[in-house]
Amino acid sequence: MSKNTKSFLNPIEHEFTLRHPGVRCFSISYIKENYHDDLFIEYNIDIPQTLNNAVTKRRAEFIAGRYCASNVLMLLGCEETKVAVSPERAPVWPAGVLGSISHTDNFAIAVAGFSSKLTYIGIDIEIRQPKIFVDMANEFTSTGEQGYFSSLSLDYDVALLISFSAKESLFKALWPTIKYFFDFSYA
Repeated sequence: MSKNTKSFLNPIEHEFTLRHPGVRCFSISYIKENYHDDLFIEYNIDIPQTLNNAVTKRRAEFIAGRYCASNVLMLLGCEETKVAVSPERAPVWPAGVLGSISHTDNFAIAVAGFSSKLTYIGIDIEIRQPKIFVDMANEFTSTGEQGYFSSLSLDYDVALLISFSAKESLFKALWPTIKYFFDFSYA
């Protein structure tokens, strides 16, 4: 690993409790300002055409996510550790594996397991940004959901964040089966 690489990716000290024995998880923090194009070669990650004109932020999060995906496949004992990209820009996991990738501006995570032991898997991570989630609430929640969230002892923006993240996780879990983008109102 080069000096620049170490300053791009940083290990995370944490412990996830996964309730499914066949599921593995791998996460990393990263510093997007330390991204450089040579990381694709260094980590043996194929750069998809969809990233040819992408901004640095998008390239950095892609590398971090695919790095996590590769490592979670290694944890599962897979020979193939690359996750391709579909024409719809969704991850294409090796045959027999279901997985999901998510990232924020400085954190990436991947989960995966064998399809013989799983039916669906999806993950999403978000940063708590109260104003953004409140301002966008009508885009991903119904008025009924918003009313319910207002009645909870939980902060309203936290309820919105959980709802958004749960729906994103559901979309990711269902995509390999339905291969159809659907609206938040369906979740």
